[in-house]
Amino acid sequence: MKKVLKIVGVIFILLIAAIVILPIIFKDDIIQLVKDEATNNLNATVDFGDFDLSIISTFPNFMFSINDVKVVGVDQFEDVTLASIGTLQTTLDINSVIDGETIKIISFELIDVTANAIVLKDSSANWDIVKLTSTSEEEVLEEASAEETKFSLGIDHYAFKNINVIYDDEPGNMYAEIKNFSHEGDGDFTQDIFLLNTFTSIESITYKMDGMAYLNKANIETKFDIEIDNPNAKYTFKENSFRINAFELAFDGWVGTPKDDVELDISFQTNKPDFKSLLSLVPAVYLTDFADVKTEGKVAFNGSAKGTYSADGFLPAFDINLLVENAMFKYPDLPKSVDNIQIKMNAKNPGGSEDNTIVDIGQFHIEMGSNPVDIKMNIKTPVSDPNMEGSIKAQVNLASMKEFIPMEEGDDYNGNITMDIDLGGQLSTIDNEDYENFKFEGNLIILDMNYKTASLPYEVDMKSMYMEFSPHFVELTAFETNVGNSDFAGKGRVENFLAYTFRDEPLKGTFDMRSNYIDVNQFMEEDASEEEVSADESTKQGSETAEEGVAKVPSNIDFVMTMDIKEMLYDDIQMKAVKGGVTIRDSQMKMDNLFINMIDGSVNMNGIYDTRAELPKIDFSYAIKHFDVPTMYKMFNTVKEIAPIAENATGKLSTNLEMHCMLDNKMEVDLNTLTGGGVLHTENIMVENSETLSQLADALNQPNYKKMVLNDNKIFYEFRDGRMFLDPFDMKISNSKAKVSGSQGFDKSMDYKMAMDIPTSEFGSEANDMVNGLLAEGNKYGIDAKMPERINVDVFILGTVTEPKVSLGPAGSSKPTIEDIKEQVIEEVKEIIEEKVEEVIEDTKEKAREEADKILANAQKQADKIKKQAKKNAAQIKKEGYAQASALEKEASNPLQKAAAKIAADKVRKESDKKEQQAIAEGDKQAKSVMDAAKKQAKELLK
Repeated sequence: MKKVLKIVGVIFILLIAAIVILPIIFKDDIIQLVKDEATNNLNATVDFGDFDLSIISTFPNFMFSINDVKVVGVDQFEDVTLASIGTLQTTLDINSVIDGETIKIISFELIDVTANAIVLKDSSANWDIVKLTSTSEEEVLEEASAEETKFSLGIDHYAFKNINVIYDDEPGNMYAEIKNFSHEGDGDFTQDIFLLNTFTSIESITYKMDGMAYLNKANIETKFDIEIDNPNAKYTFKENSFRINAFELAFDGWVGTPKDDVELDISFQTNKPDFKSLLSLVPAVYLTDFADVKTEGKVAFNGSAKGTYSADGFLPAFDINLLVENAMFKYPDLPKSVDNIQIKMNAKNPGGSEDNTIVDIGQFHIEMGSNPVDIKMNIKTPVSDPNMEGSIKAQVNLASMKEFIPMEEGDDYNGNITMDIDLGGQLSTIDNEDYENFKFEGNLIILDMNYKTASLPYEVDMKSMYMEFSPHFVELTAFETNVGNSDFAGKGRVENFLAYTFRDEPLKGTFDMRSNYIDVNQFMEEDASEEEVSADESTKQGSETAEEGVAKVPSNIDFVMTMDIKEMLYDDIQMKAVKGGVTIRDSQMKMDNLFINMIDGSVNMNGIYDTRAELPKIDFSYAIKHFDVPTMYKMFNTVKEIAPIAENATGKLSTNLEMHCMLDNKMEVDLNTLTGGGVLHTENIMVENSETLSQLADALNQPNYKKMVLNDNKIFYEFRDGRMFLDPFDMKISNSKAKVSGSQGFDKSMDYKMAMDIPTSEFGSEANDMVNGLLAEGNKYGIDAKMPERINVDVFILGTVTEPKVSLGPAGSSKPTIEDIKEQVIEEVKEIIEEKVEEVIEDTKEKAREEADKILANAQKQADKIKKQAKKNAAQIKKEGYAQASALEKEASNPLQKAAAKIAADKVRKESDKKEQQAIAEGDKQAKSVMDAAKKQAKELLK
């Protein structure tokens, strides 16, 4: 037995030692394993500091902690910190771990957390970092649901401390920031029914949507004790409180989710029925000496909701009321108070459709000295056909506002605002153009309003604005204002105002704008200050979003504007006589004959700026006349990209240009998408101090080639495939002519060919001496050869704008020097001499052929004569022989003599025939001899 106990004791000691030692021994391996697995399964970079697995300090429980965890995004979220955790610590009941049925967490704490949740305009979110695997999520869920869950999870205490979160949702146009969020709770989660005690505090929370701040650095504190009934999925409020700034609410009732819908029966009311608590919800008031603000008045804020809420839009019955009676507030350092604040508001719905909701602002009255503001509004059937009845009446002297509300240092405003508007009726009457049965009348008048603030680099001085309201439209009958150095005046009208307000239908309108002077630079200073603020916020986030400055055209605006601006300043560019039309419609802005005198010339622009897709697209056509090239280069970034040589150019140009392309998220042309082109007319454009021309001059050993003048050139160009292509065009460089063609990439690469016609006089005495030696060789043949006046040379310009490569002759020549040109001149002279020699030789041969032909012809005549005479002699010989034979036959008188005479006569005739043939043969022989001698003589001549 002792032996068994000893063995058990040893095993127990070894187990304890293993628990203590193994995490230490294998710590580095475990860290690397976790990092590797994170890398394999996440589209993010994961890193963490030290961690601890221990049972000693928390015996008999098991404790795990990890520090300095950081998850950083990749790809479009590179360097964006998704989350960083200072400390994550949890303590487990070791017996529950061993048992496995119910894992009990004694405590769980998450401390010092920073998180950045970002959604880009393409809806990609930086928290979507889990890599896809071959096993789909649905398959995993099906497998998980198929298995029985054999354990539950229980937590005694949990806490989140110093949590800081930024949520930036670009598609939803929402932004939220939470600073120092802390939340902790206690409850026995292993029980079916238990009490969860929670406490939450937020140092500040900001929430903005569509550019409006609904919460601005609000301070929140809550204490909720909730009875959780897991079997019935019911959650009942016990002791609880909710405070935002100084405004407190208490809740009572329950919420349950027994099925898919939400069942509820809750009510709430304010715990502090004083006006100051309600006033704290106004950010401008709460953030400025709120503790010392004196208030009076009572507040009643309560509400209830009972019934079912479903995803298909079915609402529970609700009733919300706000009542403010006889309230006032006064800042301690200001002379006057805001008095007689009376508010009576109610929103209710008996349950069911959203269209059953009724919103009633029975009274909203406030007095700032002699400046009363009264608002009434009642809205029924807000979804299907808003039925409205209300009025807005106000008389405000802005200068007196300084007596009631504190201003930021550097802020000041003056002027008068008068508003008197009544409306009543159903929106459908407007839709049906039944204007007689809808009341919408009144006016808004602003006079002599001056506003300045430290946050703007300029003052706003509105001399007058008159707006008249009617069911048909809202008409701006007069508008005149100065903004900084700029002035604006005009008139116009807006249609469909109510449908736009209540149904988000397109707002239609027209506006004629006039100005004597607009200083765009002042507004750019404002944008720059806003960008600095954005940069600060981005630093807090630890990131910059991929979408930066895309200017979206609203989809629900249908507006036509004409403008007449006498002078406008942009950067250092003076623009004059700016006239034309702009149409905003269907997320597009259309420019119609927009004319501007600028850069010592003019431009007429037509086209569309289209923002229907994620990134803008432009389809523009320009008629540019007499633009100054240096100023144009300075003003337009696109010129720097597609024609960088303009940096070294002076002069003017005119062009008809078409551009079709996408813009990037910085509102700059995406050159990879650029198509179009046009025709360029040059006006005394001089290019010098160009590295490309410098290399050309060095290659040709001609310093005057470092300067190029383009005057009255007509150049056709085209954008495609990330390059600008030039059709062949003629030009002059110094005394040389050139035909230029090729292309240039928007990556600054060049591929040009210059077919040059260069005077040989420009190659110097050395080349001429070499050529003169060749010319002397030609004199041997009596050749009068001359130096060619011009020579053709191909120049290839490759490389990049900053590192050009100029070569002469065939493409790829490795040593572009003047020697190549000299050699070409020499070769051309050689060709001339050889051609002349060939001509002499050919001429001599021709004369020899003529002489030989003459000899042969004479010989032929002589041979023919010999043959003819031989035939004549042969015929005479034959004739004489035959006559002799006939005489012999005639002389015989008796038969014997006649027989003998006949034999003799035949013999004579035969001999005569033989002599005839011999005479002909001798003639032919003599004739052949004559021809052979002539042929031999001709052959000698033709050698």
